[in-house]
Amino acid sequence: MTPATDDPEYIALLKRRNRWLTVMIISAFLVGVPPLIGLGGTVFGMLRAFDTVGKTGGGDPEELSENISLALVTTAGGVIVSVLFLIIFLLSGIFWMIAASRVKNFRKTIRTQS
Repeated sequence: MTPATDDPEYIALLKRRNRWLTVMIISAFLVGVPPLIGLGGTVFGMLRAFDTVGKTGGGDPEELSENISLALVTTAGGVIVSVLFLIIFLLSGIFWMIAASRVKNFRKTIRTQS
């Protein structure tokens, strides 16, 4: 172990870098989940709409539009939440790169001082 590994500033930089990496990994996973939930809601809403058409022959337009509306709202909700997590992912990537750069610069500084 080099003397730099015992430095509290270095340890704090590593922790910050690792925290941003954790946020990146979690947000990358969460970018994909909301669209799948939205897709499930879309399928459910469309099944209800087709069930309405099947039971009533032509379907009550008001009930049919309610079911289609449910399908569209769940799709839109999944996309909106996914975009929010995508923004978090991109920002955490930027902050991770900044933290990684600071760790690298700290290591260079320690080497030149030795």
